[in-house]
Amino acid sequence: MSSNRNRNRKRPTDRLPANGDTVAVHTPKGVIKIKKFNPTAGFLRKHRNASEIDTMMSLVENHASEKALAVFDELSIKEMKSFFEEWQEISGVNLGE
Repeated sequence: MSSNRNRNRKRPTDRLPANGDTVAVHTPKGVIKIKKFNPTAGFLRKHRNASEIDTMMSLVENHASEKALAVFDELSIKEMKSFFEEWQEISGVNLGE
């Protein structure tokens, strides 16, 4: 019975779209496959009072699988900055400074 529950339980990868909206960001620690960077106005509104780092982490956590987060968690600060720049660039979005 427990195997049926595990089979029906949502996995982190279920959050990734199946229609090609996932991009691969190459980092020194590995490839991070993540949903395209495309925050909604509602997300930005809800996080407008959060710190920049809180907003960035919420974006990653909402767009990435557990496997992608495991790679992300190993990035240095410099690598993380490069990740965010590349993620925006290959997604065709730029929120600026």
